[in-house]
Amino acid sequence: MPQSRTPTLLFTGLLAIILGIWSGNSFVYRLDLNRVPDRTYFVTSLKALVTPDSRESLALQNAIYQSRVEALERQRSDALARLNSVNDYLAPLEADVRTYRSLHQERVRMTQEEQTQLYIDLVSRYRDYQRAMSETESFVPLEDGDSLMALPSVYRDLIVREGGEVARAHNRFIKEPRDVSFAARYEGPLRRFLSEYDLNRVIIECRQSLCELHLSGEWEDPYYQAYEAIYHDLERTDWYDLTRLAGAHQYRGEGVQIQVWILGAGS
Repeated sequence: MPQSRTPTLLFTGLLAIILGIWSGNSFVYRLDLNRVPDRTYFVTSLKALVTPDSRESLALQNAIYQSRVEALERQRSDALARLNSVNDYLAPLEADVRTYRSLHQERVRMTQEEQTQLYIDLVSRYRDYQRAMSETESFVPLEDGDSLMALPSVYRDLIVREGGEVARAHNRFIKEPRDVSFAARYEGPLRRFLSEYDLNRVIIECRQSLCELHLSGEWEDPYYQAYEAIYHDLERTDWYDLTRLAGAHQYRGEGVQIQVWILGAGS
């Protein structure tokens, strides 16, 4: 009996081998590998799976490793770019925070008058910035000339800050020649009139048709409108027949108020 089974087992094994080969060929045919451009790579990959220690399998593993390394490097580069972008955004904010903390520490040591002046300066600068952004045409460079009014001073700074009509009127004044008769007609009366008021400094200069006045006084209230009251008194005099073409006022702190008037003949 054992001898009679041997041919049967051999036949069964041979049949299984034939069926396996036929099944494998059918599977390859269904995959249509002959029409796949990367057939060699696919076959190599299959061999690498069967024989992991082969040269092809090592090359495939190295390629997969390199591909993963490149992907991770791209992710790292993208993350670093995002981090740099965030740092660029935070840098000016951190600088503002440091500035604010420094100002806050200084403000604690300030008197009430100094705190008021700091607030006024900040508001003034913000106003100037907004005006410059929305009305660039209103800021006019000041002309230099042979005049007391062309000298650098707090008044010149005030004219620059006001811009617009004040700067244009000031430039017209600087460019005018000096008319002795016109100057004599108004400079003396203006000085005598203003000497009746409690002012710290008075600068008056007249040209051909324009007069410019720089005034300084001290009052406790930073919003005191004493200059307007003075000008109303000036308009009520018998000899005054000029027109205020432009004017500017600013509080300088510690009670100091400065004023610029540009007066002209006619309208």
